Amino acid sequence: MVWYAPKEMALSLGVTLPFFLFYAWRIYSLVLDHMSALRFFSKDGGVSRMVSDAVRKALPGEGAEASQAVGELLLHMGISALYGEYDRRIGGVRRALRADVYTVILIGFFGTLFGMAGAFSLIGEKVTQGMANPVLLVEELVKGGMATALVSSLVAAVLGGAAMAYLSFTEREVVEARQRLAVLIRESLATESTGGGDA
Repeated sequence: MVWYAPKEMALSLGVTLPFFLFYAWRIYSLVLDHMSALRFFSKDGGVSRMVSDAVRKALPGEGAEASQAVGELLLHMGISALYGEYDRRIGGVRRALRADVYTVILIGFFGTLFGMAGAFSLIGEKVTQGMANPVLLVEELVKGGMATALVSSLVAAVLGGAAMAYLSFTEREVVEARQRLAVLIRESLATESTGGGDA
């Protein structure tokens, strides 16, 4: 019996298989969104234009000295909106990925408990029926739910581990993206306040 073949592994997941497939798709989609956001906030990814447009709209134009307080308020709102966009496109995706990892681990734990409960229940039945052959008992244990328990744990570990590894490997890029955003805001403020953005 080759219970670890791909088809058998999929069948042994039982009730947890649809959940694992759904969360595998979700994690994949979130990773793609995260990569797209990192590209956007990279040096030539389009964030420069977004920052300069936001600062230009917020700063008061010529002859607007009387509305300087309003301009400063608009500027603060514009900068807050920029950081909010960063948090939505990068921070929000990272939080969703972490939540999915925890959910996948819980599904794996459920599969482990479900599988072991079924395995021991079947073993109990076989022992009370007089089966004493250890080889047959182990085979029944695997068929009865141990495969579900082990494969659920394995799939949860692979999915969760891959997502956490991705989050860990991109941590530096996320910090650099936020620092780049702050630098772009400062540069745009300096350019617009000196009149360099009027051209």
